[in-house]
Amino acid sequence: MTNHSRVFRRLAAGIAILLAMTMGVRTVYFPGQSFDRNAWHDPVRYEQGVRLAMADRFVARGTLIGKARSEVVAMLGEPSDEGFFKEWDLVYCLGTERAFFAIDSEWLVLRLDSTGRVVENAMFHD
Repeated sequence: MTNHSRVFRRLAAGIAILLAMTMGVRTVYFPGQSFDRNAWHDPVRYEQGVRLAMADRFVARGTLIGKARSEVVAMLGEPSDEGFFKEWDLVYCLGTERAFFAIDSEWLVLRLDSTGRVVENAMFHD
């Protein structure tokens, strides 16, 4: 094996490791997808699970924490009145759960403080 081929293999291995690390960091720190108001409110995209991906990012980054109720409603629309998760202040249906046998729905739930600002968010299945 020539010296050039060893250098090339080491360089290729280093690049592969760097790419793998970059994808790992991206998955941990930037899950889901960024918010797109049109996609959030589009019924076809809703069926495709776009809200699930956006909510993943909301929760991971705490995007909604500190926002006033009026800001959340302006962004996401009126919350669901389905009756699920009554202990939470704002509840949004995200779509069919991500599971092999998907029979339930996933939900974004928000808790407001006494001033009407989001202090807690989570995602649940019904």
